Amino acid sequence: MSDETFDGRVARLDERRRLLLERMRQQRRQPPATIGARPAGDERVPLSRAQEQLWFLAQLAPAEPTYNLVQASYLTGEVDPAALRRALDGVVARHEALRTVVESVDGVAYQRVLPPGPASLVVDDVSRLPEQQRRPAALTLLQQQEVHRPFDLATGPLFRARLVRLGPTEHALAVAAHHIVVDGWSMGLILRELAAAYDAHRHGTRARLDPPALQYPDFARWQHQQLATAELDNHLRYWAQRLADLPTLELPADRPRPTTASFRGALLEQPLDPQLHAGVQALAKETGASPFMVLVAAFAAMLARYTGTDDLAVGTTFSGRSRPELESVVGFFANMGVLRLDTSGDPTFATLVDRARDTCLGAWEHQDAPFERVVQRLAPPRDPGRNPLFQVAVQLLDGSTWGGPTLPGTDSTPVDLRLDRSRFDMMVSLVDHGDRYSVLTEYSTDLFDARRVRAMLDHVARLLDAGLADPATTLSRLPMLDPAERERVLALGAGERRDVAPATVHQLVRAQAERNPDAVAVRHGDHELTYRELLDRAARRAAGLRDAGLRPGDRVPALLDRGVDEVLTPLAIWHAGGVYVPLDTAAPPNRLRRILTNCAARLVLTRTEHAAGVPEGPWRTLLLDTGDLDSAAGLAPEPSTGPDDLAYVLHTSGTTGDPKGVQLPHRGFVTYLDWMRDQWRCGPGDRVLHGCAPVFDLAAGEVLAALTSGATVVVIGKDRLLSPGGLAEVLAAERITHLFLTPTTLGLVEDDTDRFDALREVLVGGEVCPADLVTRWARPGRRRFVNLYGPTEATVGCLAHDCTDWSAATPPPIGATMPNRRTYLVDRWDNPVPVGVPGEILVGGAALSTGYLNDDELTGRRFTADPFDPQGRVYRTGDRGHWDAQGRLHFGGRLDGQVKLRGLRVELDEIEALLSRHSGVARAAATVVRDGNGVQRLVGYVVDAAEPASDADLRTHLSTELPAHLVPGRFVRLPALPLTTSGKVNRRALPAPEAADTDDTGAAPTTGAERQVAEIFAEVLGVARVGAETSFFDLGGHSLQAAHVLARIAGRIGTSVSLKQFYATPTVRAVARFVEHGPVVDASPLVTLKATGSRPRLYCPHAVSGSPYWYLPLSRALHPEQPVDGFEAPGLEGGIEPVDDLVMLAGRYVAALRERQPHGPYLLAGWSMGGFLCFEMARQLAAVGAAPDLVVMIDSNEPGPLPLPSERQVMETFVADLAGLSAAPAPPLDAEVVDAADPIAALTGFLVRHGLIPSDVRADFVANRYAVFRANMRAIYGYQPAPYAGRTVLVQAEREASRAAWRRWSPAMEVVTLPGDHYSMWSPQHLPALAALIDGQVARVLDLG
Repeated sequence: MSDETFDGRVARLDERRRLLLERMRQQRRQPPATIGARPAGDERVPLSRAQEQLWFLAQLAPAEPTYNLVQASYLTGEVDPAALRRALDGVVARHEALRTVVESVDGVAYQRVLPPGPASLVVDDVSRLPEQQRRPAALTLLQQQEVHRPFDLATGPLFRARLVRLGPTEHALAVAAHHIVVDGWSMGLILRELAAAYDAHRHGTRARLDPPALQYPDFARWQHQQLATAELDNHLRYWAQRLADLPTLELPADRPRPTTASFRGALLEQPLDPQLHAGVQALAKETGASPFMVLVAAFAAMLARYTGTDDLAVGTTFSGRSRPELESVVGFFANMGVLRLDTSGDPTFATLVDRARDTCLGAWEHQDAPFERVVQRLAPPRDPGRNPLFQVAVQLLDGSTWGGPTLPGTDSTPVDLRLDRSRFDMMVSLVDHGDRYSVLTEYSTDLFDARRVRAMLDHVARLLDAGLADPATTLSRLPMLDPAERERVLALGAGERRDVAPATVHQLVRAQAERNPDAVAVRHGDHELTYRELLDRAARRAAGLRDAGLRPGDRVPALLDRGVDEVLTPLAIWHAGGVYVPLDTAAPPNRLRRILTNCAARLVLTRTEHAAGVPEGPWRTLLLDTGDLDSAAGLAPEPSTGPDDLAYVLHTSGTTGDPKGVQLPHRGFVTYLDWMRDQWRCGPGDRVLHGCAPVFDLAAGEVLAALTSGATVVVIGKDRLLSPGGLAEVLAAERITHLFLTPTTLGLVEDDTDRFDALREVLVGGEVCPADLVTRWARPGRRRFVNLYGPTEATVGCLAHDCTDWSAATPPPIGATMPNRRTYLVDRWDNPVPVGVPGEILVGGAALSTGYLNDDELTGRRFTADPFDPQGRVYRTGDRGHWDAQGRLHFGGRLDGQVKLRGLRVELDEIEALLSRHSGVARAAATVVRDGNGVQRLVGYVVDAAEPASDADLRTHLSTELPAHLVPGRFVRLPALPLTTSGKVNRRALPAPEAADTDDTGAAPTTGAERQVAEIFAEVLGVARVGAETSFFDLGGHSLQAAHVLARIAGRIGTSVSLKQFYATPTVRAVARFVEHGPVVDASPLVTLKATGSRPRLYCPHAVSGSPYWYLPLSRALHPEQPVDGFEAPGLEGGIEPVDDLVMLAGRYVAALRERQPHGPYLLAGWSMGGFLCFEMARQLAAVGAAPDLVVMIDSNEPGPLPLPSERQVMETFVADLAGLSAAPAPPLDAEVVDAADPIAALTGFLVRHGLIPSDVRADFVANRYAVFRANMRAIYGYQPAPYAGRTVLVQAEREASRAAWRRWSPAMEVVTLPGDHYSMWSPQHLPALAALIDGQVARVLDLG
């Protein structure tokens, strides 16, 4: 055939076949380099790249059998042990890999081939046991001796066999090898050769096996020579482009991911319907794909439906034998690769197969790039709890090579051996048996239960079956659940159906008043109203409202704080036929103005103390405390108001920048109250606390539940609620029986909750409930604890869970659906999700809001038709959740633009809308990013208008409308915003803010000193230029680099600047001022780490190092409005003797603290020794009547006193502490350092050699710090704490010994466990958790967030 004719036929092929053919032609034009035998006498052969990676992993856990490959069979028939031994000897002699050991010299590993010799064969005999015990005994032997017995890589052998005699004609045979010398393909070769050699020896002949053309060490030597070739570079470029910005696959799990992978696992085997085999083969042929590609498409469909994402990273195994001459070589060739699968655009199953085929072909073409080289090229963030690049893998195995060894003359049955290890989160192996498929799944038991894995495989099979039946079916319509499972999950969210009286809220309250007119309805301090008085006052106030012009249906805003007026006012408004609109007394005037305008308000109700907060407008402000509004005669209730009329309009954060008004009819509240009164067991004589803010829907829940039950509402004012011990005092003094608060507010109570003996019911809602809160408050049989969930749009609550008996460490469920409600969990296409898989929470039923006031567009988007009931309607919450195996719903965070930043809710759309309103902004976006320290930051992105606004102007603009936590700390200017294909802002493509993207501080250095300092900043930071007013730490600098800077300033310029002064003002201009005029003398131990912020200052005493600068990353991770000071130990900068008495040291710090801040609130937090100091400072402050409001002790060791440490102990601990602070292993201390004539000089050299301090530090740097360290260790060892009655929070590092012994001196201590060890809890990975905890504790004190 001529080239022209051939090219003509190629032109008629479809594009994908044309590309495949072109790849094959290119490969034929470029013959591969030949692999030759290595030179004779080459004893030290380098490891192959795959072996290097495996050797490294094996060193991390040398006593673990994680990489044992074992295959075993029960053999029925006569076995000739002598023939078996000779056959094994022959196989081992043929293959050098089976005679290889791995040794290392100076940390470099290599392989050495041992001369041929007898193979390792152990023969055991259990035939004397009773027959029924023989197989279990054989199985135990094989599990213990072959599966769980690790290999010694250095001494070998790395290949062994074991024959167990069960009887004259029954044996068990196992063949085991370390993965570093064989792979699955090799095991198949070995077993086939073993069978052939055994058969020959059994008949007295020799097996006719061709000698291997190559040995594995030949390949390893050749591979090292090829690593620098252009071919490898081409492969790596492909992977770098293909896997750029690869997302992490988050497969739903049963347990949180551990910090470090344990590799504990299990194996699950499951057959597939035999009919699927023929269907896979047929579709593969039709689409030009392989069966594996079809199976990958089904697996990708399952992952897309489980995770809700379209960019999926799935690992796979390459044989590594792309060259024909390697097919018969025994060795470890297998290589891992990544299949990046695209399921976007709701593709058909046929399209998924096409995409899987193209992905697999590209991956196979570039499979020769060693996986670890791909990882090195991409350099993804490393997480010890995850495999790099992928966590889930899939492979296809040939059933003929899967199973145990077979020997001619016997019948074999594979032995089910389980290693109980998993290399990845999950490895799914599809085994092709020729006429059917089965699935072997190796999975991490740290993450998954067998039930979940089994269900997952069932879902893959169902998707595959549906895709094969109709390949044109789109991903969204492929059925994943069978009809029975679908009905089960829909039934989980069905609330009980029951009749509810058609009434209004105030009718229910009036009915209670008529039954118990003289019972106390509301109490605030000494002010009480009976039900008769409450209704009488409401009727008279309603008459006054009518006289003031209120008409039925009018929305009446009320700017009130908690109090009797706030309880009475909605009743009066409803009595007069109006709609109650509560306002926030702390809201900015512009926000109130938008609410009032949106409500078309004609009247605004308030009290004198809040009147100044009412913005000017076309409304009339009426003061409730003047008595002018209360008419002398009452008004009859408005007869036209019915259950479908509005009762409330509650305003929440809106995506347009305007607050959205949620309209709630009486029917919804009556439906909620029907459940509440039934469940809460509340009635006359009970006392219900009212502590929630009026603008929070929980306030309506607690007040109305009490008033419609005949109970007494006991009001606690905001100041009393937030004062130390205020909430506890009211609970005890007022004999509160029922409590409904947010978890954060409830957590303000520090007391032993058993003192509240009248309290029977505790209900929490509005945010995630911590597990420890349940433990503190629930008392089975005496006090019930209920966790409630419900967006405002569903009227207070729609799900609830009685978690009184909850004992797990995770937050309790949000429970089951309330009566006359519906709850669904759906994927992005409204398919119900299976148990354990997250989906969006949809809520429906009788209590839904009618929508958003004056916003039909948003109402239409969020309130839609019920996808499972044509007559129904649902609200799309934007929340994620999942059902557990017991049918309980668990909350799982947000799906949409609402995110949590340090525990505070942030609606990105609201920030973007308000930014865009500024005249200097053409377009805007916002997102949360992690900075170089791993800390979350809120960042605004701006496309400037013709006259740009400064960052300061933008902050001022936002601050007039938004609370502080919604104002971005950074702004980035862009020429245009990145968009998705649908035209929406692509938040994932927004660039991370660079160091230069700071406030308007780009001024160049001007003086000679500034230029010198700027040059040193730039050198140390590795940047081209540094502005005069740019913070060193905004450019990514850290404490070790700061030491470099100061050392170079001292050496190059001749001026010493202290770290304390550097951290307080870390800019070029400020440091240059010290250089020019000399540093300012400051004798105070206080160091400013973060100067400004509206919150009370947090004080952080130093750890044993004496330096407070370890807290700098924490100060940057905390709430943007949280200022932070640290304490620096005396003597750290020289010139002062260190203090070795902890009580005396704490006394000095208390004096400095009170000089800086004469009055509270005092907030203390300290790590390690800093926790000791916090505790002692708290004691001393309490003794003078100034007890701190917050004491956080971060992983502080159990106190002594202890025998004072030796000099060697001090020095070893000093080195270990420096290493820990650098996240490096501590080098062993040389004896000559301790015993040197000048130990400080010797120690300095030792620390420089090991990279723990800069080589150019001042001569006194180590001397001063070591002297402080020694004094601090003596202070800790000699400290005897005395009891402290105040509340403390002890943060326990998860991987450290328990610190709970502190409870002996602090009975009111709360212990919180966070990930990491003593040092790694400060790593970028774990620091956000610590910052969030401290922010939350401060919020508890200040009622923020």
